[in-house]
Amino acid sequence: MSVFDQVEKNLIERGYTVKIFATGAEAAAYLDKEIDGLTVGIGGSATVRDIGLYELLEKHNQVIWHWKQEPGPARIAAMNTDVYLCSANALAESGEMVNIDGAGNRVAATLFGHKKVYFLIGKNKLVPSFHQAVDRARNVAAPKRAQQLKTPAVIYTQPVTFNSRRLAIQLATILTVVLALVLGMSVFFKVEVISVVGANVYSEWTIREQSGINEGDNLLTFGRTKASGQIIANLPYVKSARIGIKLPDTVIIEIEEEAVVYSIQDQDGVWWLINSDGKVVEQTSAQSAKTHTQVLGVTLYQPQPGEPGIATEEAPTETDASGEAVQVLVTGAQRLNAALKILQALELNDIVGDAASVDVSQLQDIILWYGTQYQVNLGSINNSKYDIAYKITYMKNAILQMSDYQTGVLDVSFTTWPDQIGYTPFG
Repeated sequence: MSVFDQVEKNLIERGYTVKIFATGAEAAAYLDKEIDGLTVGIGGSATVRDIGLYELLEKHNQVIWHWKQEPGPARIAAMNTDVYLCSANALAESGEMVNIDGAGNRVAATLFGHKKVYFLIGKNKLVPSFHQAVDRARNVAAPKRAQQLKTPAVIYTQPVTFNSRRLAIQLATILTVVLALVLGMSVFFKVEVISVVGANVYSEWTIREQSGINEGDNLLTFGRTKASGQIIANLPYVKSARIGIKLPDTVIIEIEEEAVVYSIQDQDGVWWLINSDGKVVEQTSAQSAKTHTQVLGVTLYQPQPGEPGIATEEAPTETDASGEAVQVLVTGAQRLNAALKILQALELNDIVGDAASVDVSQLQDIILWYGTQYQVNLGSINNSKYDIAYKITYMKNAILQMSDYQTGVLDVSFTTWPDQIGYTPFG
């Protein structure tokens, strides 16, 4: 029996489903076929990066990866996806996987919350025993990652001989000091004041209630990470929550709220608000939807506030040269991803409030309305020479040069007029 056969047998006995591939490309192709139309979270993984799996999956899934998006929110959002992908620092032939995690998000996500978790493990991670797997994680994988992040690495070595009597005395001394400190903290440092800064959408009382922090809690030992996570999870307009303390008795909660939201319909025609990362904020009315930039040409499937939006998958049609209706093989996930890229480009150029709508019905001919003044033809989202952010920047620069009374069609596709923007006044 080969090493791979033995590993497969041991993993199956531990409850895993195992697939073995000769190359990374074969593994990527398999997962690209298996994972379709879902929300996908990815942990920090050079393996995923090296086999090009992110680029394959984002074409027809909603993919969340803190290596590609803002790290803090992405790590949290990835915890709530349908599928989670990551690697392992080491795999023992006996079937044990070992992971050491800097932030804890990867290990946590593999243990709870997802419908499926895929581990992508190269043969370079394989070692004979569990103890060697731990050694590889500590002394090979962790130092290598620390070097990439430019942080000091900890190298684990064999312990030196020690005096047991001296150790017992030291432990007793430390225990006495710790007990004294704990007693002192519990007596002198209690939460008396909870201050909230930066909240406009939610009241100070609501922020305090969702944090779970109460007057009388120990100021130095209450769970800051848990409180911050509860605020973000339960209040959709909150983008981030930072919690600090001020001796002797004050907790300070700093809130950053979602500054910009956009309107989009669900599969039943109901309007919802989302942000440019695709997070669903709340349901809204048709009248209120008109006050936001509207996303057209794609709908959300059963949106839930606080969760990443999932595109409705339909089979749209368009007319070919002969006038016959033909099916367009473009997924809803692709349309939603294209719309989000455009919204992010609008934010980068600080022109969100001026855009009335973005229509991604045809990914080869995306239409943006700049108020009621200009119809902007952005062309294809997949232009290899001009990405969508480049086109939005050039659109803004062109409009700044136009007179206030001018209206018409701006062609920023760079196909009809290569390297130029076309302007055709309305009749």
